[in-house]
Amino acid sequence: AMPRGTPLYSPVEGTVAVAGGTPFFTFYGNGAPGVGELKIVTDDGNEVILGHMGRIDVNVGDRLEVGQFVGLV
Repeated sequence: AMPRGTPLYSPVEGTVAVAGGTPFFTFYGNGAPGVGELKIVTDDGNEVILGHMGRIDVNVGDRLEVGQFVGLV
């Protein structure tokens, strides 16, 4: 757990596959765009999910580097 508003950074290199807007049943957010689930797919096909995000500052298709700012808890 982290305090609300804590900055989050990409833990891996990869491409953004989901940037908010996920349905309620995923338990990661409220279904609104720009909040909730951030899914990053690595070049070798692994999926990394950051959930319960209060603000997502990257978009689907963006290429991320390790340590790049992606949003807030």
